[in-house]
Formats: sequence, C-alpha cells, structure tokens
Amino acid sequence: MGKKLRNEETLVVVAQSGGDRCPIWSIHPIGGSVLWIRHLAANLPVDQPLYGIQARGLDGQQQPHSSVPEMAAHYVRLIRKKQPKGPYRLTGASFGGLVAVEIAHQLRSAGEAIDLLALFDTFGPDYPARKPLGQRLLGLFGRMRGLSWRDQVSLVLGQFRAQFSESLTSGMEDVSGSSMVTAVNRVIAANIRAMELYHPPSYDGSIVLFRATQRPAEFGDGFTEPTNGWSSVAPGRVEVIPINADHRFLLDAPGVHELSRKFSARASTPGYLEGSAMSLPSPC
Repeated sequence: MGKKLRNEETLVVVAQSGGDRCPIWSIHPIGGSVLWIRHLAANLPVDQPLYGIQARGLDGQQQPHSSVPEMAAHYVRLIRKKQPKGPYRLTGASFGGLVAVEIAHQLRSAGEAIDLLALFDTFGPDYPARKPLGQRLLGLFGRMRGLSWRDQVSLVLGQFRAQFSESLTSGMEDVSGSSMVTAVNRVIAANIRAMELYHPPSYDGSIVLFRATQRPAEFGDGFTEPTNGWSSVAPGRVEVIPINADHRFLLDAPGVHELSRKFSARASTPGYLEGSAMSLPSPC
C-alpha cells in the first residue's frame, strides 16, 4: 500500500505552490510528461498555484490507463485530494485536453463548478477532416517529383516525424536509458488507443481553446473548422484564442512562450461559473 501511495503521489507535479487562488491543473499530452508547464509557471502570478498530472506508467512499473474515462476518474481523485472542493480550473495540451474535458464532465456530475476549462489546441470529435488515403498519398507523391532519391527519403521521413513529433518527444524530456524509453512508448501506445476509443459527451459549460493557427498540410488533413471540432460538444460556448504556432511544436519555443503569455492573461480574468449570468471571482 505504501509503495502504491508513493507512485500515486509522483503523478502530481508541483510547478508552483503558495497563494490562495484556485489551483490550475494541467493534464499531460500524449507522451505523458508535464515538464513543459514550467513555461506556464514562469508567466503566471507568483501566488497562482499550478499543478501538473503526468501519465501513469512512465516509471515502467505501473500499467498505463486503458481509457480516457478511467484516466479522468483517477485524476479526479488526485485533484480532490489536494483541492477537495471547487471551483476547478483545468487545462490540457493536445491529448491532455480530451482528458481535461472528461475530468470537467465528471466533476460537474458530482455537483462541482468548473471555473476554467482551457484546451491547448486539442482536437475535438471527427477533427481534423482527413482526405482518403489515396488522395493523401497522391499529394505526397506529387511533392516527390523531381527530387533525388535521397531527398525523397528525407521527405517521407520528415512527414513521419511531423505526424508523430509530439508523441515521440513530449514525454521524453530529460530521460535516458532504454527502459525509460520503453516505458514512454508504452504510455504513448496506450494513450493513442484511449484517444481513438473516446468520444466526448456534450458539455454545457464554456471551453477556452488556444488554437494553433499554423496548419500542417501533411497528408491532406483539413483544419478549417475554427473551433477544432468543439462546437459540436459545446455549441456557442467555445472561446478561441489564436496562437501563432504549429500544433506539432506548440509546446516548444517560440510557440509555448506566446501560449503561456496568453494563457496567463486569460487565467487572470474572472471565470464564468456555471449557473451564473455574470463574471465572478474564483474563491477556493
């Protein structure tokens, strides 16, 4: 029991503590790490607590979660252990935004208020629209015409790395050794399966979407829906804040600095608590 408790505690990463503001909780992207939230902390007021939740299984000992609802239920327990009552302030980067939405859903179902639900370029249901495989391949082959075989290989490998750069890097900062890499890859694989199986429920609260405006053309993905597909989940309640970055590199400089500044400005404004027609402060 003691070892399990210690493992549970290591999932919560304290980026900034102190102050009497409602804590901000940030959920890991698909790679499992939350080391990047140090950039958020650097732009937040010193009295704004900030916690990250990293994925289970990065230690190579525990099994990764198999579904988003299971993961969210676990994280709700961790959150409420430190913050028993709301209002709650939740964020998530990419895949982490899906988990944050499910956490918000579970907390609201338990009668709690959500003061802020911020998604960092998280993709909603059926987004982005993807062209048929044949059209995507034709587009790739078209760009290969006239290139040497070496350049063709470089292009194909570049497309692969572009598609999976977040998966391969966001959970692997400051780690070394084959066992750790194996653990991270297991977490990534489990999170991909969980993401593919998850469909967010309707949400009648507000969502703040920090949306990357640079859209990759790789594989013919369609990124035209201005709310990343979240308008179908929270109709009329999605606030979009543009970030001049590419989704794949949103958590890297310079995009992460703009994201952190704009998030800090938005998080410093009073939220809209459910059931209230006016903007209220966020007491904890």
